[in-house]
Amino acid sequence: MREWSITALAFFASRGKAHRADLFTFSLADGTTYWWTTLDRDVTYGDVTWLAQSPNIQRNSMSVRNTTQVPDLELELTALDNDFAGGVNVKRAIFQSAFDGARVRYELLPIPITPDPRLALDTSLGPPVTMFEGRVGEIQLTAIGATIRVRGDVVVMSQYAPRNVYQTSCQHRFCDEGCTLNAADFTTSGTVGGGSTVSVIAGGIGELAAHGSVTFTSGANAGHRRSIVAADGSGFTLAYPLWFLPEAGDSFDLFQGCDKLLATCTDTYNNRLHFRGFPAIPDASYAA
Repeated sequence: MREWSITALAFFASRGKAHRADLFTFSLADGTTYWWTTLDRDVTYGDVTWLAQSPNIQRNSMSVRNTTQVPDLELELTALDNDFAGGVNVKRAIFQSAFDGARVRYELLPIPITPDPRLALDTSLGPPVTMFEGRVGEIQLTAIGATIRVRGDVVVMSQYAPRNVYQTSCQHRFCDEGCTLNAADFTTSGTVGGGSTVSVIAGGIGELAAHGSVTFTSGANAGHRRSIVAADGSGFTLAYPLWFLPEAGDSFDLFQGCDKLLATCTDTYNNRLHFRGFPAIPDASYAA
């Protein structure tokens, strides 16, 4: 149930006119939070300010159900380069998986219309009412932005059970709580070597990178993160090409990977005690 303030209910009963301020809070998995509104002016309520993004963000559709079906909210983000508040390149951030695992809260705040638009916004009808909250699902990049579909929290009931399956490889993510290893111990700084391309990076620490990832810390690709699909002593190959051609001397942080096999866990990382796989399970060739 959505509960409006007494002031807002009285305003609605008087049939007063108001602007509709859609307020969106994006909480990314890395701790970054963005507050954006569809209004053409920033909206401040309490200690939070939603930055004006009209018409950069809009709500396409929203479904709310009182059954076990998953409700969803579809948002349209329109952006070219750094035209989102704070200089955020939304398309680049989405392409780099920054919005994966993010949470979104959609709130509504009516703003009474004043005779003089230069006056400060009247937020007396607050607090904002939460209309929808969930986690980011499918994202579709377009030429001028992205379409983001937010799924309600009951979507977790759609996953297969049990969550833990029997498989030969380890179920832990490298350096997560179950793995117990420290990610900082397996992160190495390096620089781009000469002759690198947008897909292949030359560098002397490439042999550490198989199954890992690289984050560029300087140059045109600063902030870009890519998974690594192959590596040797001469460099490493990226799963997806970079947006810009890297230059020799550009710096990066390389996070060592793991193929999640028992032999690697034992011989390379000396972490067999925390291996969560079942290497004795026959492979698919034994299936009838």
